Order: sequence, then C-alpha cells, then structure tokens
Amino acid sequence: MLEREEFESLCAEAGGVSNPEALLDFLHHNGTVFYRPGLFGGRIVLDQNWALEAIYAIFDRKKILPMLRGYGRFNRADLEALIWWDHTANEPEYTLAEQKVFLGMMESCGICFRVRELPRTSQEGGENDEEEWEYVAPDLLPEWSDAQELLLGRLRDDPPDAEATASYDFLHEGILRGYLSKLGEHAKDAAILHNDVVRSDIHSTDSFGFSEAIFGVSHLLGFSYAPRLKNLKRQRLYAFKSRRDIDRSAWKIKPTGYIDAELIEQNWDDILRLIATIMLKETTASEIFRRLNSYSQQHALYRALKAFGKIIKSTFILRYIDEVELRKAIERQLNKIEHAHRFTRAVSVGNPREFIQAEKQEQEIAEGCKRLIKNCITCWNYLYLSQKLAETDDLERREALLQAIANGSVVSWQHINLLGEYDFSDDKLQDSVGIKPPKLAA
Repeated sequence: MLEREEFESLCAEAGGVSNPEALLDFLHHNGTVFYRPGLFGGRIVLDQNWALEAIYAIFDRKKILPMLRGYGRFNRADLEALIWWDHTANEPEYTLAEQKVFLGMMESCGICFRVRELPRTSQEGGENDEEEWEYVAPDLLPEWSDAQELLLGRLRDDPPDAEATASYDFLHEGILRGYLSKLGEHAKDAAILHNDVVRSDIHSTDSFGFSEAIFGVSHLLGFSYAPRLKNLKRQRLYAFKSRRDIDRSAWKIKPTGYIDAELIEQNWDDILRLIATIMLKETTASEIFRRLNSYSQQHALYRALKAFGKIIKSTFILRYIDEVELRKAIERQLNKIEHAHRFTRAVSVGNPREFIQAEKQEQEIAEGCKRLIKNCITCWNYLYLSQKLAETDDLERREALLQAIANGSVVSWQHINLLGEYDFSDDKLQDSVGIKPPKLAA
C-alpha cells in the first residue's frame, strides 16, 4: 500500500501532474490501483492480489467450503468469522466498510448474489442503520440429488408460467457462475438453483500412463479409465481363482493370471478410506500414489489396489476388443488433446516446449500471455462462425455448416498469422471481416 501523501510527493517529483486527485481517480477506474477515500486508512492499494485472496478464500475446500455447504448461503458476519478474522489480535482483520468492498467485488465478479436483506440489529440488540444481506454463491450450491426434493415441491405448489432449456456440449464454469448470479439477482429468495456440474465419466491416456492400481481407483471414484492400448496381445487378462477348473477349450481369449480376492477383502476397509480421502479432497491421488510407491517393499494397500484393478482392467480390455465405438471415442478424445498441444506449440513461436525465462514470475507472465493469445483466437473463431450461421438463410447450407462445425474443432489457427508484430494501436484495431460486436446487457 502507498500513503496518499507519498503518492502526491511522487507526482510532484515526477512533474507534469497538475491534478494528483484526477490522476488517482483515473488509475483507480482503469484497475491499476484501488483507492476509495476512508477505506484502508486512506491508503492506495498497489497490489490487488491480497484482495483477490480475501475474496476467493471462500472456496477453501478444507476450511471454508464444508461450513458453507447446504444451499450456499452466507452473510458478511459469516465471512468475517471464517475468513476475515485475525486470530492473533482476536479482532476483525478488515473494517466493516472494507468487508463490504470485498462483498461488492464478489458481486461484480459474479461470485455471489444477494437473496434477502437481514434484520438490522446491532450486537447490543438495538437498531442498526447498516444494511446486511444474505448471499448465495453458485459454486456452493447443492447437487441436484440434494436439492430436487425442495425444488420439485415448489414446482408442484407453484407451476412455472414458462420454461426455457439450453444445451451446450461445453460451458465454462466462469460463464455458468456469472449466469446463475445474474439469474439469482432477479429471483432473490424465490430462487432454488442447483449446481449440476458436468463431470467427466471417462478419462483417456496413451498406454504408457496406465497401471492396474489406476484402473481400480478410477472405478471407485466413479469414472471409467480408458487408455489407448498398444501391443494389445501382450496385455494380461485375469480371472478369479474360483474359475480355475472350468473348461476353457472353447474360449477364444483366455486369462493368463488370477486375482487375489483374499488380499482385496483383507484391505477393503483401507481401500475405502483411501477413496474417501481423495473424494473429500483431503489430499490428491498423485500424492497418495507417490507415498505408496516410496516404500522399499510394496505396501499391502497398494498390492490390494492392483489386485482390484486387475478386475476392472480385464473387463475394459474385453470391451476394448469387442466395442468399435469405445475405441473410436478414446481415439477422438486423445486427438482433441493432441490438437490442443499442437495449438500451444504453434502459439509458442521459437521455444514451444521450454521456458526461456529464469524467474517464476516471468514464467507465469509468459504462460498467461500464451493463454490470452489462444483464448483470443478461439473467441474470434466462435464469433466468426456464429455470425456465419446467423447470416445463412439456406437451410441446406446451414445444416452443412453445422455438421462441419460439429465434426471439426473451433480450436483452429491456420488462418491466423502468428509471426510478426502485434500492433494494438487504434489505427490497426479495425475490423476487416465485419464481425458484429456481441450484444451486452444494459
């Protein structure tokens, strides 16, 4: 932070600043600094990262998230006690006005929205002139399974006059969060929203990235692990020992090993504890596997996971052999990933696979610039294709265009000149294609 007097001294020292107040107001409104008279001791906030940390701390999964679950409701006092409290000094870390600035930032970013005004009571039980609101954060909303009883009950009692349904193959969580916040602003306390996030039900890698243990853990976490298998004839299939004496002479595909069911049963409780630890996000799966692999001898839990994974792996291999659509789906998924990697290498002209910056901050800036360029190209592609669809009156041509988009990818860059100089001057920032600007809500 910078004292106001020090800012005025710097203006006088630099020279050419006739009105420091106007300059400060300009820097505040273009986001370079943050300054409001009376807040933060009248000081100027130079680094706004601390404000972002104070705001996004609400998503701390270990400390905050479990305490705000349910219907995602909270008020300023809740955040003061959970996030904005200095336990060393045993007092709030920020003033009431500063906390309200944070809440205003959260609202403007679409992190939360107001649902109802709370009674204006002070700590002594008397009237309080300061308004207090209850908020809802879309990210903290319950899953459909938890909200459907209450939601369906309201729909039965008060059927809607109109319904609207929108379907997207992919919708970024930031867009979804902002949409729910805008919707909640109008519905207020009448809104019951549910956070039905689309979760991956299949995860694909190349063959070098799989093991029996990963098959087992993925299955228990609720999604299918589907690697692209090379040298399929070298993969081993397993059967239960109880099937050892069955006549296999007519089998075209035969197992070459057996599953240790006894080992799985002996360690089943520990396996479930491990899965619960991952699902509660107490630690990551990679950290658990790193720990299990660090023992000099294979840990009993790890051997049990591998034994269980052999069941899932054997079932997957049989499906992989039998189902053409499964092989195609895996191939399509990996092609998308490889296509995204090629996009990154194309944008990273010169040294596409290595950092040439020594400092971490410079590396983060370079990576952020790379993401910005990729997002700009993708956004332009979306705007261009959307306008082409809107301008196409011929139904047959429109259907062909939709089919081409569905079978292709919006992540395309062959039409972009990635070499040369990026010129963002007003003279160059002119649309040469005729793309109409998106309509923004008033």
